Amino acid sequence: MQINIFEGARRITKLIALIWVIGWGYYLIDYEPHYQPYFQIDFPTSVPKIIDGACERDSASGGSNIVTSKGKHVFAIICFNSYYSIDEKKLVPYKKVIPTASSLENTITKLENIKSTLLKAHEAGNLDDARHLSNAYLELRNSEIIEKESLIYIASNKLFFVGNIEASPEVTKYKEELSSNFKISLVDDVFIDEKLSNLYLKELKQTIVTVLMGLATIFILTWCIGWIVRGFAGIPSGHDKKPDDI
Repeated sequence: MQINIFEGARRITKLIALIWVIGWGYYLIDYEPHYQPYFQIDFPTSVPKIIDGACERDSASGGSNIVTSKGKHVFAIICFNSYYSIDEKKLVPYKKVIPTASSLENTITKLENIKSTLLKAHEAGNLDDARHLSNAYLELRNSEIIEKESLIYIASNKLFFVGNIEASPEVTKYKEELSSNFKISLVDDVFIDEKLSNLYLKELKQTIVTVLMGLATIFILTWCIGWIVRGFAGIPSGHDKKPDDI
């Protein structure tokens, strides 16, 4: 029985190509695109919003597992914004308060009036929201706000909060409670699903290119080896044997 090494080589090449395709096919079936969204929470009563990038340097952070409407699992980083309090400390607001001082409305008006004069002096940072509270402190300290807690006033929303440092028990509890009950909007849900789909589509395209390049390499390499062997053996191209041996 005469052995046809060229036919054997062709079958080995086809087997290698099949394994190559099946391997990458399994990779695509098992592939899960990685995407970690970042959500920003400006203050306790605000709606979480997805942001592009990481948390700000002075922000507190937490995390929560999210399951989208299409059943995709992602781990989201939650950024808790920090603000300057009336005593000029960078704190995380964790509880909304409503001062009972009768002059609250007048106080807010005063704060907004003096803010414009302080902006130029504090263009280098965000100290304006803290500096312009100095005049209001005397009016608000006799209200029902607990004096041991630092008061934060967010001028853009006209809201008052108490805050503390990230490592404090109050902020830690606030972060844990919000993270465990974290909900996202329908818009963000759709955005995350589309992001994951786009990442999978990108990986699919790259995989197809890799598979085609691999197949081309396998068959070209096999053809080159066969061409060289036939040349040494004196076998014409396209034949497995010499004409005299047929």
